[in-house]
Amino acid sequence: MTTHAGAVAPAHPPQWVLRVVNPFMRVVLPSPVHGLVGSRLLLLRFSGRRTGRRYAVPAARHVVEGQECVLTYAPWRLNLRGGVDVEVVWRGTARRARADLVEDVPAVVAAYAAKFDEYGLRGSRLWLGVRTTVRRPPTADELAAAVRELGLSIVRLAPR
Repeated sequence: MTTHAGAVAPAHPPQWVLRVVNPFMRVVLPSPVHGLVGSRLLLLRFSGRRTGRRYAVPAARHVVEGQECVLTYAPWRLNLRGGVDVEVVWRGTARRARADLVEDVPAVVAAYAAKFDEYGLRGSRLWLGVRTTVRRPPTADELAAAVRELGLSIVRLAPR
C-alpha cells in the first residue's frame, strides 16, 4: 500500500499515541462517563475472520445517506467483508448490529466527498483520518485514487 494517493494522504496520529489513547477509549466509551469524549465516537467490537481474535476498535461515527457508519482505511476493516455481526457501543449503550464493508469506488467517493463538505479540511483530518496535500477538498478523481491506493472504505452498521 502506498503512503498517499496524490491529493489525499493518511492523517492518523502516530502509533504511540493510539497505544495510549485507544485503551482509555475502550474503557470510557462503554462507561457512564462516555460523555467526556463526546458523541462522535463509538466502539466497535467483533471477532477476526480467520483468527477469532477479539477486536474493540474506537472509531468516529458518521451518518451517510441516513445510515450509521464508520469511514476507514484501517486494516481491521477487512474482517468485515461479506458482513459480520458486531457490537456497537455508542453513548454508553451497547447494541447488536450487522457491519458490512463497502469498497465500491463510487459509493465510497460519494461518502467521503459529502463528509469533506460537511467537516471542512480541518475537520476531515480529525474525523476521517485523512488530509489533503492541496488547499482544497479533493476532487472525485482524487478520492477515487485514494479508495484504490489507501483502501478508503465504508463500514455500514445496520441494527440487528
